[in-house]
Amino acid sequence: MEHVATLIAAPDSGHLTSDLAAQAAAALAAAGASVAEPDWLAPGEACDLAFGGPDPTAAAAALRTALERAPLDIGVLAAAGRRKQLLVADMESTIIAEEMLDEIAERLGLAERIAPITARAMAGELDFTEALEARVGLLAGQPAGLLDEVAQVITLNP
Repeated sequence: MEHVATLIAAPDSGHLTSDLAAQAAAALAAAGASVAEPDWLAPGEACDLAFGGPDPTAAAAALRTALERAPLDIGVLAAAGRRKQLLVADMESTIIAEEMLDEIAERLGLAERIAPITARAMAGELDFTEALEARVGLLAGQPAGLLDEVAQVITLNP
């Protein structure tokens, strides 16, 4: 299977049903694809449909047409190289509730120097790179074990 269509619903919405996954598979098949069984990444929230056959643009168009009224996001990607082993992201206040550089600074007694830089960056007064370099610069030379310590306070956002 050369491609994967990923169907995604809002968390805890229950909008992604096995019926919608079957509709998506039928739309891909009608567009000339051979389609594998759904691979449920999170029941009710996300599933992958591996397929081969039509070009990904035609497959995406078929899915959009078939699922136009469904409250889903749809992504079509090449299967090769799709699964990644490393994600680097600015997760603070997005995926997790905490500002981790502020948490580290608190443990080191540097909160009064780092928190204002974070606040200015979040207010758009400082460029992201500039703010990151300034905060990380203040934390330079700390032991790596400090990251394990602050990881214990991470709270995932809903």
